[in-house]
Amino acid sequence: MALISFMLFILAIMVSFAILINGQFNRNHETQKKRLEHRLAMLEKFISFYGRAQEYHSFDGFYELQLLFGLYGEDDEKKSMDYIISLIKSNSKNVELPKQLNELYILLTERLRAELESKRLA
Repeated sequence: MALISFMLFILAIMVSFAILINGQFNRNHETQKKRLEHRLAMLEKFISFYGRAQEYHSFDGFYELQLLFGLYGEDDEKKSMDYIISLIKSNSKNVELPKQLNELYILLTERLRAELESKRLA
């Protein structure tokens, strides 16, 4: 009888650990999904901004985009955005600004494609 009680106790502990581990995996999965959703929103805003900047030389919505990059951007994306900010603040007709915007656009789209592909395979 003691052996059966001990086995039930061990089984209960194993089930409890399995539930805790499953909960942790689910939280991590939901966090990753939210992060990807926010990065998608960031990319959509950047594409909209990029189009306006290329066509109309307008920087409307840049502050919001800067905040999104600060929150959800990778380190190299943040550095690229900081460099773009310094180019904008210089108020000069710099030919490097469109080049930097294009490089950031390419970096974001390639990285997002890779993230979406890895999520689709997982």
